[in-house]
Amino acid sequence: MNIDDQIVSLELAKKLKELGIEQDSLWRWCIHNNGVVGCYAGISRKVHSLSEVKEEYSAFTVAELGEILTNIHGRWSSGTLNEPDTDDRYICEWYDRYGVEYWKCGKTEAEARAKAIIWLKEKDGR
Repeated sequence: MNIDDQIVSLELAKKLKELGIEQDSLWRWCIHNNGVVGCYAGISRKVHSLSEVKEEYSAFTVAELGEILTNIHGRWSSGTLNEPDTDDRYICEWYDRYGVEYWKCGKTEAEARAKAIIWLKEKDGR
């Protein structure tokens, strides 16, 4: 399995940081001063030698996103989606305190979980 299938995209990583999610991940998206974008394991501004890092975002893994979801909401689940009319292959779902079901879908499980976290932070104020 490719690492891109196991981590959030740069776009979602930026949104998670903007919403105040603690930037603590094994993987990092880095945008260098020379415009190069890369994803690196355990990298920080202090050790990268290609060029100075202009921006840095946590590239959360599926497991790390699961921990964040548990801390934000508690009860949730994710799995595969069997809908032939969509490119989305994964779903993340949860229930509010009244038993109403919510869900977010994504092409990867990381994308579905990240979208759920973003929705909870933006709409539910958690």
